[in-house]
Amino acid sequence: MSNYWSDRFDEQERLLFDMTYEETQKILAEYYTSAIKDIENDITKLYAFLLEHSEDGSIIANDLYKYNRYFDTMNQINARLMALGHKECKVLDRQFYKM
Repeated sequence: MSNYWSDRFDEQERLLFDMTYEETQKILAEYYTSAIKDIENDITKLYAFLLEHSEDGSIIANDLYKYNRYFDTMNQINARLMALGHKECKVLDRQFYKM
């Protein structure tokens, strides 16, 4: 009988759980870098939108609420941060499980 399934299980376990601290931190850094870029893009788009719709080229706090863009942007940022937290938990869960 073949050891295919046993070998496959061992390989999957190695791939999932045998990460060093440095590898774990590298993956988390990639997640955080991506999230930061996405949030920066959201804020830049919001700023451009507000400038485009301002009458005199200045932005006042009321503009954020007038266009309801503030809440939309904050909801997008919160959703990204929640997704980031879930990704981080998945990576760290592997390390905790291993311990």
